[in-house]
This record gives sequence, structure tokens and C-alpha cells, in this order.
Amino acid sequence: MHKISLRLRITLLVGLLLVLLTTMLTIVSILSANYYFVTPQLQEGAYEKLNKVILDSTPIDSTLIDSNHDMNTDTLNNLSAQTKITAAQRGFSLQSVTVLIAIIIFGLGVTYWIMGRALRPLTVLSETIHDINEHNLSKPIEESIAKDEVGSITASFNSMLDRLKNSFEQQKSFSASAAHELKTPLATMKTSLQVLRLDDLPSADDFKDTILVMEQNVDRLICIVSDLLLLSSQGKTELDDEISLRTLFCEIAEELKEAIQRKNLCCILPQNDCLITGNRMLLRSAFYNLFENAVKYNKDGGTVEAKLQNTLDGKISVLICDTGIGMTEEDAVRAFEPFFRAEHSRLQQIPGNGLGMPIIQTIIERHGGEILLESKINIGTKVIVVL
Repeated sequence: MHKISLRLRITLLVGLLLVLLTTMLTIVSILSANYYFVTPQLQEGAYEKLNKVILDSTPIDSTLIDSNHDMNTDTLNNLSAQTKITAAQRGFSLQSVTVLIAIIIFGLGVTYWIMGRALRPLTVLSETIHDINEHNLSKPIEESIAKDEVGSITASFNSMLDRLKNSFEQQKSFSASAAHELKTPLATMKTSLQVLRLDDLPSADDFKDTILVMEQNVDRLICIVSDLLLLSSQGKTELDDEISLRTLFCEIAEELKEAIQRKNLCCILPQNDCLITGNRMLLRSAFYNLFENAVKYNKDGGTVEAKLQNTLDGKISVLICDTGIGMTEEDAVRAFEPFFRAEHSRLQQIPGNGLGMPIIQTIIERHGGEILLESKINIGTKVIVVL
């Protein structure tokens, strides 16, 4: 049944319904004809015959032979009438069945033809979709004027094409950015080795310098690969740790104490506490990166503040604010794209690979939360995490 075309399937279903209805109508018409016409005629003929026999029955005399002769003649006439009625009944039934078959055949043919015309736009849409590949995703399907189901399917498919196109573009951009990030440390390592080979008698210091460069770039490669694995990981995450957010931020601030003092920042930590359940390692990594960004992209003598608030719907809102270099609204929207870095931070040569915010977003979403970013250039950034 699944290999039969939709057109033929609909035709068969309509044909089945047509057979049932016409068969029922034919049976009802035959039974009605028998009940209202044939049976009364037969019964009336039999009654008249019996009445005549009773009325004409007299003691046997000289006229008995004539009476019997008349009765036989009437009986023959009645039998002839019954035969005609029965023959008419059979002819009516045969004609009804013949008309029934003709109507079914005609109905199936008309249904098949109508379904072909009705499904023609769907056939055209299917043929058009079949010709679409990764090279012509930007070419949308022409939508029909009629606002019917086919038009709705066409609009939905065009919307899906747009999403696929954006997804492919993001994938290409991600691959190019990942290749660039991985190529840079590899190129540095290769350059260091080539410089070392140019010296016929390299000293111990040359070896030490080369090893140091190699180690730094290997660490950078390991960090990038680890971030990519975390970003693409779809494994199940255990979310059963009870976490004190105030304690967590105090630990993070203590680890970043040297960087905070170097920039002479004012660090304001939460005074209240909120307990949440989740994966401590992942949440610590997320909030550490957010707090580190607030320190790294801040101005000398600026402020970093972390707040904890309870929302009206029973959720916990974590705010991390800074008075740093900020970014434009366009860059704030793209901040969660892998390997994206705002031009402002690139110009100031602030280190980073653009994977921090996407990883943070992934961690927060795995905990059923959401993250928002608000920023203004040269004013500061506010990150809101709702858990």
C-alpha cells in the first residue's frame, strides 16, 4: 500500500466509499420495489383468484363445466400476469446492478482524473524539491497564489531552506575559524623548528626557547580541542550537585585576584546566597569564564560586580556587570557564535579564541537556563544568567 501513489490511494478510498454507498442504495431500491409494487400485485392476483373460486362454486349441475372452463381461463391469465411481474422484477434488479457497476466505473475514472488535477501542484512541488541541493539553497520555490495546503507547504519549505542555508553558512564559517585557530599555533611551532634547524650548532638556550614555544602552543591546541569537544558534546550531564553561588563567586574572585589587582579593579561580590542544583564543574567553568571576561575586558580602575536575585517565577538570576570596553549591539548579538571576536577586542590585542561564550551558553542551556548579553561600547557589559 505504501508503494501506491497518493493519487491512486485517494481514488481507491473514494471508490470504496462509492461502492458501499451505491450498493446500499441499489439494495434499498430493489427491496423497496419488491415491497411496494411486486408483492402487492402478486398478493392481489392470488386474492382475486381465490375469491372467484369461492363465489363461482355451486352444486354440480349442467353449468359446472362452463364454470370450470372460465376458472381455468382466469387462472391462466393470473399465472401469465405473475410471470410478467416476476420477469419485470428480475429485469429491474439486473438493470439496477448494471447501473451500479457503470456508476462505480465512471466514478472511479472521474475521481482519478480530479485527483490528478488537484494533486498537480503537489507533484510540481515534489519535482522542484528534488532538484534542490547544497549548491542552490538560496533559490526559493515560487509560492502559489492560492492560500491552500500546497501554498502552506511551499512557505514552510522555503523557511526551512533559509534555516538550512544559515546553518550551512555557520558551519562553513565555523570550519574556517577552527582551521585558522588550529593553524596559528601549528605554524608557530613549525617556524620555531625551522629557526632551530638553521643554526648548525644550536645552544641549550635555543633548545629551551624552542621547547617553551612548543609547550605554549601545544597547551593552546589542547585548550582549543577541549573547548571544541565540550561545545559539540551531546552526552548526558549529571546535574545533582548542590552549589552555593556566593561561595562559587568567592572562589573565582580569589583565583583571579592577581589579575584584579593588576588592573586595580573594584570587585563587588554577592552579599546574599542562592543554592542551586546542577553540575558544579560545568557551572564553575561557565561563571569563571564570565567573571574572567569581565576582568579581562575591563578598564584600569574599573568595577566588576556579581549579583544574585530571585525572580518572581521562582528562578535565580545571576548578573555579572563590568565597566569595560564593551561592544556594539551587532557584536553582542553575534557573541555566542563560535570563534567570533568583536573587532574592538581584536584591535586591543586581547587574547582569546572566541569559544568562551558559545561554551558558556551550551553549559547554561544544559542546565535548563538562558543567558542574555547587554553591552555598550566603552561603557560596559552586563551578562544575565537565569537558572
